[in-house]
Amino acid sequence: MTTLLSLDGGNAKKNDRASYLAAYEGGELRRVTAVTLQSAREEACYFAAGAVAVEKPDYLKPGVPPATVFALAWNVCRIAYTLAQGAPVHEYTVSAGLKTDWIGSVQKPVLHQRIWAALSEAERRCFPASAQADIDRASEHFARTKKILTSHASFNTLDAAGVGLFHLGRIKKGGARP
Repeated sequence: MTTLLSLDGGNAKKNDRASYLAAYEGGELRRVTAVTLQSAREEACYFAAGAVAVEKPDYLKPGVPPATVFALAWNVCRIAYTLAQGAPVHEYTVSAGLKTDWIGSVQKPVLHQRIWAALSEAERRCFPASAQADIDRASEHFARTKKILTSHASFNTLDAAGVGLFHLGRIKKGGARP
């Protein structure tokens, strides 16, 4: 069975250089988890990756030093190629307008609602029990404040799952349904 591993770089500053992994078997999501370079080395033998899809951090935010973004990109790249073990690595950007852009101009709370809607009930069980409530709370917070709430437990794993769904053609840019 073909395995697709998809990765989101996360926020290395907050989580001991962990990225976030979504593992798909036969096109179905089977697992989401945090992954470090060390755990990727330890677990690579358990995955027969047919491909790795990775969100490539390619943007600079106000207040975020460029070195932070470069370190994040370097870390997720090392993890991606460790897990790939020679399988193809596909990169998708987050900058709107680029050919490999998977998010478009959609805000994260909307994107996460769309990713959640594209998952089956069985796939949703890969996430913490609080995922739906976290997504709803983040959406309500954004509607009130126009600020993105990044602290909920599923934030980065939803992005990892979304990259995989996009790679598989189950969602289009911005999480739109095909």
